[in-house]
Amino acid sequence: AIDVDLDKFDKSGYRHIINCCQLLQGVTVKMPTDLERAQEALLSVFKHADFRSTAQRDAVKAVIKGSSDVYVSMPTGAGKSLCFQLPAVIAKGI
Repeated sequence: AIDVDLDKFDKSGYRHIINCCQLLQGVTVKMPTDLERAQEALLSVFKHADFRSTAQRDAVKAVIKGSSDVYVSMPTGAGKSLCFQLPAVIAKGI
């Protein structure tokens, strides 16, 4: 199996890559989940190995999901800013 890193392509290129891969037997295409992309950016951009708390992780997941408004109430220094900065970093087109 060959893993293709689809983060290097914009969404319009995904369908073309998948169609090409389907022509080849044994080729799998692994699309990273939003949370996996967030974990990678957390380390590569912000230099944090993990989220500071489950509340921070849940807030980031809710922002990424984007189905509703997200309200976060945390004390100073708890990592509120990351809750909106990290989803912005992994958003396509920004």
